[in-house]
Amino acid sequence: MVTVLDCKKFGTHSILDFDNRISLRFLIPCSTYYGKNVGIGMLTSLRRLLFPVHSYKLSELKDLIELCELKIDGLENHKHREEVNMVQLHSKKNLSRFELVWSDEIDVAEEYELVLDCLKPPDSLKELTIERYHGARSPSWMEPEELKNLEYMSTKECLAWKNLPSLEKLPYLKKLILTRMRELEQIDFEGGFPHLKLLSFSDCEQWKDWSGLKAEMVPWCPLLQKLIIKDCPKLNALPPLPLSVSKNWSCLMWDWSILQHFGWVTTAVIAFHRHPVSDIWKLKDVKS
Repeated sequence: MVTVLDCKKFGTHSILDFDNRISLRFLIPCSTYYGKNVGIGMLTSLRRLLFPVHSYKLSELKDLIELCELKIDGLENHKHREEVNMVQLHSKKNLSRFELVWSDEIDVAEEYELVLDCLKPPDSLKELTIERYHGARSPSWMEPEELKNLEYMSTKECLAWKNLPSLEKLPYLKKLILTRMRELEQIDFEGGFPHLKLLSFSDCEQWKDWSGLKAEMVPWCPLLQKLIIKDCPKLNALPPLPLSVSKNWSCLMWDWSILQHFGWVTTAVIAFHRHPVSDIWKLKDVKS
């Protein structure tokens, strides 16, 4: 019984030659368009799928209800809401890992937003990755009650995305990685991220502050182990780190002026990245 099939070498149309194709669980599709041949939608036992949109029809995903891991690549080729709705992602109750990738071509922001709205995942989702999304707003389903089991979230090169929803209220979120969110201005921390262990910001040029943090708010990220801040030139302050964070905490920073806010850190490991020795001496005023 064939359970894993790599189609890169001979084409996805060959799937139709397998009598036992319905037993396939893992498929690596080819990038060659196969015209009117329909095959992937018949593989109803699939658990993991890399799906290049430019080669296949999104409707093929409709009946793949056993999927646990799904990556959809090339969403810029499907901008019509009706077509994307055929995926019926929310009905795939076993889906735990979902990755969405657009090309780096900038188009009308509203079209990106409508597509992402249609790709609502089930509440079983644990890992979410969004790459090169050029919409300015968050999808309508990105709320704590819809992503209540999410443990990992990563956004990369989402250059127009301005505001994130209340991710800090996700009860099980452990890792949050934001990379090249150049229009991101504000992040809400009112909920405190109760289980967060890794928090990473890279190349967020417009990010200025941490909204919702109050001095009396306890605890804030009580399980935090690693904080990474890199290329965030407008960030003007940092919140107090939780008392539980000590040797495992590290911070990668480009703007040393922010270090003045570390006076309350009792034990910290500072990782120096692309800074001359002369800058390191500025740390002498930081209280230990």
